[in-house]
Amino acid sequence: MMRVAIIGNSHIGAYAEAADAIRAAYPGLALSFFVFPRHDLRSGELGDDGWLRARGDHNSALPSAIDLAAQDRVIVAGQPFAMIGLNALLGAFDILGWPGTGKPRRLSPALFADYTRQAVNGAAERLMRYFHDDGEGRFAYLPQPLVTDLARPGSSKMASLAFHPAAPHIFAQWHDALAAAATDLPCTIAPQPQDLRASDIFTPRHFARAATLPAGQSPAPADHIHMSAEYALAHFRAIAKTWPELHNSPERPPGPLPIKESE
Repeated sequence: MMRVAIIGNSHIGAYAEAADAIRAAYPGLALSFFVFPRHDLRSGELGDDGWLRARGDHNSALPSAIDLAAQDRVIVAGQPFAMIGLNALLGAFDILGWPGTGKPRRLSPALFADYTRQAVNGAAERLMRYFHDDGEGRFAYLPQPLVTDLARPGSSKMASLAFHPAAPHIFAQWHDALAAAATDLPCTIAPQPQDLRASDIFTPRHFARAATLPAGQSPAPADHIHMSAEYALAHFRAIAKTWPELHNSPERPPGPLPIKESE
């Protein structure tokens, strides 16, 4: 039996919805979940005993504590990886030679690339310190999924960057920085697979939570930011292919995903 925990912020909701399908595809897995109550690491405390516990109110149907020491693999989902810092930087500067927003202050592309790489690397280092990650691959960090092109600019930091005039340049640098951090530290960063992207900026609309809503129900802004169980299952299967423990355990077809209420 292989024990896998999926923890993180609100983005783990898609993985929780896909739990039955994941278990059906990998019957040798024992799957557990934990969500940080205020969506960042500071709202949880990892004790010396290996237990991760929520701090304060925990308004979730998921457990308020989980024994990480008992897990063979831990997936940490929904990590922003410098999105906050990149938004702050681009709120003050345009980048020379890139489409801009009319700001009087500008940075060189080389300086922007250096900042992005250092910021992403710093975010990965903080995650590794928090979880006492030794770089041997037990922890896998998932960046936040790309938003869809129906997201509202300003509804999240990633959505704001997606609709920036220089978005193709920004996201190319960000994806490069994620790959560099995974190699340099090293740590396991499991970015969104190419087949789950519409581009380096957007996720296909049909993978969004908005696509699972009943007919006639208007999606909230977050429904174009958070993904569906279909997306989560596909991403989990991509991650699982890198785990040697599963190489001798034949993958089965996934179980049924939650039925759309409109069907």
